[in-house]
Amino acid sequence: MILSVCMRLILRNDDSRELIQLLDQWKALTEAEHEAILSEDWVRMEQVQSQKAASQKSIEASHAKLLQRVPRSQRTAIEDELGLVARELLNLESRNRDLLSEKLAETNAELKQLNKTTQSIRHVQRAYGTADRSFWQAYS
Repeated sequence: MILSVCMRLILRNDDSRELIQLLDQWKALTEAEHEAILSEDWVRMEQVQSQKAASQKSIEASHAKLLQRVPRSQRTAIEDELGLVARELLNLESRNRDLLSEKLAETNAELKQLNKTTQSIRHVQRAYGTADRSFWQAYS
């Protein structure tokens, strides 16, 4: 979808190429972020998020530059088409957010289970660790 919308933008205005490349890069980074979340590669996810944060300013600047250069009569059409791209990117971002929430819930459940196990081990240690050791030494 991004490509089809972007092609229409290119036909409207050559100044849109930079913005199109940046939006395409954002989509690729969002896909890479998804793969990192799936594989639970949190270091890679953080790297991708840093790259996305850095590219956000470039997207904003390119968008502003594009709007300054196009005639007012074309701005609404360009904004409408960019809105389609934005919706697609937001859907991908939502997918990543939902997947990350699932992974967090799984991790929290695992942590809760580990805490229960640790607590059980402590109860067992207390039960067997408080016996009078001198009693056992008398038989050895």
